[in-house]
Amino acid sequence: LPPELGNLSNLIWLQVALNEITGNIPAEYGNLVNLEILQIGYNQLTGSIPTELANLVNLRQFFAPNNQLSGIIPPELGNMSNLLTMLLSNNQLTGSIPPELGNLSSLVSLELEINQLTGSIPSELGNLSNLMTMALGMNQLSGSIPPELGNLSILHSLMLRNNQLTGTIPSELGNLTNLTSLDLEFNLITDTIPAEISNLTNLQTLRLTYNNFSILPDFTALSNLYEFSIYLNNFTFEDIEPNVDIPGIMYDPQNQIPGPDPITLDEGDELNIAIPVGGTANQYQWFKDEEEIVGATTDNLVIENVTAADIGTYYLAITSTLVPDLTLYSDAIIVDVLVGIKDESLNNSLKIYPIPLTSQLNIVTENLPAGKYDLRIVDLTGKTMYNEQLVINISVQEHKVDVNTLPARIYMVIMQNESGVFVQKVVKE
Repeated sequence: LPPELGNLSNLIWLQVALNEITGNIPAEYGNLVNLEILQIGYNQLTGSIPTELANLVNLRQFFAPNNQLSGIIPPELGNMSNLLTMLLSNNQLTGSIPPELGNLSSLVSLELEINQLTGSIPSELGNLSNLMTMALGMNQLSGSIPPELGNLSILHSLMLRNNQLTGTIPSELGNLTNLTSLDLEFNLITDTIPAEISNLTNLQTLRLTYNNFSILPDFTALSNLYEFSIYLNNFTFEDIEPNVDIPGIMYDPQNQIPGPDPITLDEGDELNIAIPVGGTANQYQWFKDEEEIVGATTDNLVIENVTAADIGTYYLAITSTLVPDLTLYSDAIIVDVLVGIKDESLNNSLKIYPIPLTSQLNIVTENLPAGKYDLRIVDLTGKTMYNEQLVINISVQEHKVDVNTLPARIYMVIMQNESGVFVQKVVKE
């Protein structure tokens, strides 16, 4: 772009979009004080946005998407009091969104998608009372959605997808009654979707995919919806049942239902796992090691008197006659059974380190009666993985064992002679 164009003091419209122009935006263009339209998008421009462009107080359209512009968005651009559209999508802009952009009281469209912007969404953007389109998606924005965005009463499109937004959806967004598109997918937003969203009766597109939502209100009042995506959240059948007939609803799959931590039982104990799931027409099936457990068709799995045969990985699958084509799965639940071994670790007679084990097992014995001991390392099925005879003849003694070849799992270290059995549970990484 020739910097000499900055001498055209009467220029109103500069359009060079859709070319293969390279280089920077000349700072001299800040002299074009009568410029109303600057269209330089869809080129190969690099470098930063000159702060001198803030002098263009008559500018109505700043159109520079699909370039390779970098650096920050100058906060001085908030002085462009007549600006109607700011389109800077698909560049390499970094830094935060300047709160000064909230001063652009005439702004109708703010599009900053597909950049590398960070930080939170400024609450000052809630001052843009004429805004109809806000597109901030596909950046690295974090923090919560400002409730002040609920002041944008004529907003038609709010696109915040593919960021790192957290917190909850503010109920104030329910004030945006002119909204036709709300896109919050691929974020980290949690908890309940506010019932006030059902006030947005002009919504045609509602995308909530891939967040951590857990409660979904009845949105059947949104009669204009034709795309409603809610999959990859934490919804269960009680959330989906009231909404299942909404046109364009997409609810499969959902995140796995949390289950208990790994369970370790002694032989003969009872295994009891309950995973309650909301819904009025649920059907349940438990699995062990990918095989159906015959007769295990409730949300509660009970196995009395567990044995080595019950060692394995369990999960629950749930379907519903009211919500077709969706199966909810619990997390995998690892169950170990100590077969023929009781963990006593009497009076700290054995000290094992490091915990967890890596390549070497160090055993320090204290207060064990002198004599010959059988040292064994066994897995939770009772299989001996290491065996050695030790002679204990002093009150404190240390012994080292190479365990580098042992697979990563839980083991029992056993020291045994005619005086008794001393056991310590260990974990190998």
